[in-house]
Order: sequence, then structure tokens, then C-alpha cells
Amino acid sequence: PLVFGIGVSLATAGFWHLARSVQAQIGREFDRQAAIKWFLNFNLRLALTGVALFVLIVKLHAPLLPLLAGLTFTVASIAVWSVTQLASKPIKES
Repeated sequence: PLVFGIGVSLATAGFWHLARSVQAQIGREFDRQAAIKWFLNFNLRLALTGVALFVLIVKLHAPLLPLLAGLTFTVASIAVWSVTQLASKPIKES
């Protein structure tokens, strides 16, 4: 259960950070420095997630199946939520 929770936490934190940073950029006028900063920030977060997974798998010998299930759970939850949101909206006919 602990490794599953760590996987869920890593994936959730990654998606939360991505959503927060994209929302901050929406509506802004294009700025090259801001785009570079966003790109570097995104890749830094991705690298930190990779380091965390490396430490968990290689150094701490965490079981892979619960870790993978935890990482997948967040993605599956987002997919199910998105489909239910789309299904609940009425279809507009032209």
C-alpha cells in the first residue's frame, strides 16, 4: 500500500504542477523568457520525478507492480473523469 501511495502521489503532483503552470500561462501574451522558464521548470520537475523513481526502484528495491499501479491510477482517474464530463454535456446539433 505504501508504494502504491507513493506512485499515486508522484503522478498526482506531476499533473497538478502541469495544470497549475499551464493555467498561469493561459491568457498571457507570448514572452520568450517566460516560455523558456516554463520549459525548464517542466523538465526539472520531470527529472525530479525520474530521480525519485530511480531511487525507489534501483536503490530501495520497491516492488514494481504497486508502483506502476499507483502511477497508472492517477492517469486512469483523469481519463474516467474526462469521459464522464463529456458524456454529461448535451450534444449540440447544428
